[in-house]
Amino acid sequence: MMNVAFIFILVSTIFIQFKYSHTEMCKFPRWCHEGVNNTVLENSYFYRMNECPRVNPWLVSYYEDINRNNYNRHCEDSQYGCCRIDNTVCDTIVREDNSYTYYQMLIERHNGWFTSIEKLDERGSNCPTIEEIIYEVSSKTHSIDLRYEIYMINFVIIFINCYKARSLDFKRGRFVLSQSDIEMGEVKNAREDEGEDESEKQVLRGAA
Repeated sequence: MMNVAFIFILVSTIFIQFKYSHTEMCKFPRWCHEGVNNTVLENSYFYRMNECPRVNPWLVSYYEDINRNNYNRHCEDSQYGCCRIDNTVCDTIVREDNSYTYYQMLIERHNGWFTSIEKLDERGSNCPTIEEIIYEVSSKTHSIDLRYEIYMINFVIIFINCYKARSLDFKRGRFVLSQSDIEMGEVKNAREDEGEDESEKQVLRGAA
């Protein structure tokens, strides 16, 4: 029973370690520059998460889940509208593998990511930047310190060893007790045999 419990705890610990103790290095193309033959050269932010988003626009949803302040699904109907995240064009260009010319065109159009965060003023002073979004999302990354798992495994091993040692001592005590009973039984039988022999001798003397 104890072996089964130990195996279960060990497997659970390994699963938790594999699931949560590692993080992934994620990339966000922040700046784009012109390369050879109208290609794009990128400079990126790197950040860590438990699992990188498949596409970087998901960062907005992650941020909104963490910060519910001023969240309004119908913010487009509000006085100042919804916040827009600028400086995201380079990510779009790299993700879609477009040219530097197309990048410049999107810059002129002021393309960005729209959110469900309501603007509190015309300037949007409460709207987060892409840097703030990346920092906020990556700071919520969960990881487990391996030291606590090692402590737990050691505690379980010590507990099992103590339990086995106590069980072994108990079994040894029972074995010693059984041996004593056997020896006492042999002594008793020997005394009974001696008593019977003495009685037979007395009977024989009386007959004589």
